This record gives sequence, C-alpha cells and structure tokens, in this order.
Amino acid sequence: MFAFLKKKPESSRSDSDLILSLPEDRFFLFLSTLIRESDPNSQVMRVIAYQNLEVNMKVTVEIAKNDPSLGAPVSIEDHIRYYDRLKTENKENEFAVRRLLWFFQASLMKRAEALGLGRSQYDDLLAEIWITVAEGCYCLANVVQNNILWSDDEKIWYSEVKSEKDGIAYCLNLIAPQEIRHMEKVKKFAISKGIYLFTDDREDMHNVSETLQSSMDEQIAALEKEVQDLDRQINQTEQPSKTDKVNIDNKATLTCGVISDKMDERILDSAKDNKTVTSKSEPIRRKPPRIVDKNPMPPCDQLQQQQILSPKSTKN
Repeated sequence: MFAFLKKKPESSRSDSDLILSLPEDRFFLFLSTLIRESDPNSQVMRVIAYQNLEVNMKVTVEIAKNDPSLGAPVSIEDHIRYYDRLKTENKENEFAVRRLLWFFQASLMKRAEALGLGRSQYDDLLAEIWITVAEGCYCLANVVQNNILWSDDEKIWYSEVKSEKDGIAYCLNLIAPQEIRHMEKVKKFAISKGIYLFTDDREDMHNVSETLQSSMDEQIAALEKEVQDLDRQINQTEQPSKTDKVNIDNKATLTCGVISDKMDERILDSAKDNKTVTSKSEPIRRKPPRIVDKNPMPPCDQLQQQQILSPKSTKN
C-alpha cells in the first residue's frame, strides 16, 4: 500500500531523472553530443516534435489550470518526465515509443534554451546545436512527405517547404528561438547558405517597406491620372489608332516596371545598411501595384527534387 514511500534502487532511476540531475555544463555537453552524432533524418524528427511540442505544452498548461488534480505537466521538466514515463509505459508499441522519444528529446532542447538563453557562456553551445539541427533540415521536405510517424495535422506546418534551402531557412527562422538568430555563429552559417535571416530589426524593415510602398502608390496614382488624361485627350480629338493604344499601354507598363525596380533597389540598399538581410535572393514582399504588366515573364521551371534519403532512412 505504501510502496511508493520505499526508496528505489539507483539502477531503477529513469532516463529523465538521470539527465535532469546532471550539472548544467554536463547537461549541455550531453545534449550537444546527442544532436551532433545524429543523422539528418533524426534532426528533422526533432524539428517536427519541437514545433508540435509548443502546441502540446499550451494545451497541458490549460488543462492544469482548469483541473490541477489531473496532474498535467506544466514546466519543461514536467514534460521531460512525462514523455519519459509514457515511453516506458508504451514500450511494447514501437510506433508510440518513436514519437515519444522525439518529444522527449525536443523537451531537452527546450530545457537547454531555458537554461542557456541570455547567458553568454552558453551562446556557442546553443548556436552549434541549432546549426547542426538546421543543417539536417535540408531533407525536411522529403522526410515529411514520406514519413508516417506524424499525422497530417502535425505536418501541415511544412506544406510550403519545397527545397533544401527552404528546409534550412524554415528551421532557423520559424522554429529556432529568436535569440538564436542574433548569435554570430548562426549569422555566419545563414550567410554561407544564402538564407534570409529574421531578426528583431524586421520591424525597421517593415517600416522602410511601408514608406517605399506609399511612395510607389503615389507614383502609380500619378501615372494612372496621366493615362486617363491621355485617354480623354485622344477621345476628344479622334479615335485612337491601334498604335496609340499600344504606346499608352507600353508607357504605363514600363513606368510601373521602373518604379518596381527602384523599390527593390531601395529595399535591398536599406536592408544592407540595417544589416537585416543576409541574402538579396529573397526581397521583402510588398503589395502588387494596381497596374499589372500585361505580358509577364513566364515562371522559371522548378528543378525536380532529388531523392535525398534512401527508403531505409525514412523509418524514423
């Protein structure tokens, strides 16, 4: 009846107890070694678990608020123990154990952030962890497409990830904590991959973009008025010839193209000054102009995606 009061032998300690009892420096060493020695497919599994862990944690916190008697996990340490316990309880179910293992490891990454962010002595370790995970995400699109470990709802985040570069950029920009993107090692890594790296200065870039957009809108409005005046003048004199109409359309299209090109140059120059863009290959999105080129350039053919992993490597 009171068996839970008996002291358990040392050998019966769970993985979570052993890991959480480590001193901070040894905990970081353990986690960085675990991640560094994993293959790309495992990095993708951690990323998927990490992103869905955010949702799970919000749900369990709400459950704990509404009914504390249920014992739902709240802290990150609670989640580490929770997934470790479920892993043990479901050891006969390989499918469940694999999922729980990745949630367990994602929880360890969360704990590393809680301990290390804001403490400069851990900056390099955290940067190396996330660089290693991001490098593995080059195969994110391929793994997500073929993997049955995760439900469609759990994989919906990655529907727009199409290329190797997309996978790396997604990991750094949309999964890694914001503070990670400020670390010098991560910035250099992003530059080496030609990745547009989000930072706190996005708000400044947004303001610059809005200002340029407003300026472009004014110029387009003036252009529209000029075209309307030309139409009115032609209608008052004689019916325009086909050549006149083509000249009017070409003038409007050419002017809009010049405005658009100038705006791209100003955005990229401003981004360079603010050091918020690591690559010019991904300009800031803006609202399309109201006058549209009637003869747009055809879209580039997309390269056929290579098969990155063998069928064997997708079992994770």
